[in-house]
Amino acid sequence: YLSYSAYGDYQRTKREELARLAQQAAVVESTLVPQLKAANLSLLSLIEDLPRWQQESDFRLRINRRLQVLNDLVPGVRTVLVVDAQGEILAASNPSVVGSRAPAQQQWFRRAQENNAPQTLYLTPPYQSLVSATSVALVRSMVNSKGEFDGAVYAALHPEFAKILLSSVVYTPDTLSSLVHANGTVFASTDDSLVGKDVGIPGSLFSRHRDSGQTTSTHIGMATLAGLDRIIAQRTIALSDLGMSSYLVVAVARNFEAVFAPWRRGAALAAGMFAALVLAAIGGLALYQYVRMRNAAEKLLADSALAQSQRRFTAAFAAAPIAASIARLKDGCFIEANRNYERLFGWTRQEIIGKSSVELGVWPDAATRAPWAKAMQQHGELVDYETVWMHKNGQRRHVSISAALTDVDGGVSHLGVRHRHQCPQTGRRNHQHLGLL
Repeated sequence: YLSYSAYGDYQRTKREELARLAQQAAVVESTLVPQLKAANLSLLSLIEDLPRWQQESDFRLRINRRLQVLNDLVPGVRTVLVVDAQGEILAASNPSVVGSRAPAQQQWFRRAQENNAPQTLYLTPPYQSLVSATSVALVRSMVNSKGEFDGAVYAALHPEFAKILLSSVVYTPDTLSSLVHANGTVFASTDDSLVGKDVGIPGSLFSRHRDSGQTTSTHIGMATLAGLDRIIAQRTIALSDLGMSSYLVVAVARNFEAVFAPWRRGAALAAGMFAALVLAAIGGLALYQYVRMRNAAEKLLADSALAQSQRRFTAAFAAAPIAASIARLKDGCFIEANRNYERLFGWTRQEIIGKSSVELGVWPDAATRAPWAKAMQQHGELVDYETVWMHKNGQRRHVSISAALTDVDGGVSHLGVRHRHQCPQTGRRNHQHLGLL
């Protein structure tokens, strides 16, 4: 009986821990995918607008400002570049690199030049960027009217954003979270010593996931670089609908010894208890129940730590210095919003939650909201959708909205809003960036 019970405890511990790790990997994916999609839409909009901007006298000033705004709207992106056919940087979100020909020597530029495939979103392997940081970038090539290569647009993912995101799902001291390119190179990790290392060697935990062909997998085995047994959940992020050339893998792992230490203590005590049962069956049974209760308490502490990591994510949402909200698409009902709504639009969070945007008067009326809702249903996400919103005091505000559908209650996650107004002295149109929504 004792052996059967110990085996059952082992299987339950393994099953529950793998489920926790898989859940944390899914959290990383749900946050990272909207950032990748927003970066792709930004690159496509640059390609579309660039020919028109090049005809204007203030071309460089306009496009550099646009790139800086894109950087602000998509926190997961560190650097945005526009590069001509010779590899010279025409415009950048970081103006100090404009005019540099460094991209001409980079593998991502040569690949965009050789393949000349505008329909492909090229995901670069990790490499040393212009700012001497390990970067992964999204790249699209541009063509002229003859179909010839005419340069490339580039958006580098922010390694610090990736590390903060990975850290948010760490729920025990031994938890390790990493983001790995398809070629096995670590792009970001909660363990800085792993960044840039190759974990794709044959037989590694990463290779076992990659070779399985599955989107999600769980394994127990030796981590080659660390030399430790780990229990791990991995999840592939492959956006084939965007034409992405490669993929990323989220890995969340724990040390095998740390996970099963409570079980081993219980099993050892159970074995000793069996001998004690010969002399004192009643006393031995009481000790066994004590061990089981202690194991349950440790599991409760692990669950509490997991809940704490999720509360950190919620706290970051509430404390962000921008207006942020989640609302259902079908009826516009607000599910969540932070307090910046009161600063920017006049309504408190308590007034917003549970009310529809039309009912509150955020949209002037249902007819104004309808085209936006229809476009969201058709495309799943929108960037810089221009419309009119209302302040609580009745003031009309011209805004530009970026939003993406999520799988939470059919909600809409609003990614960005800008207030567009005219200067009364000059009549010129200015943009006031309100932040992510």
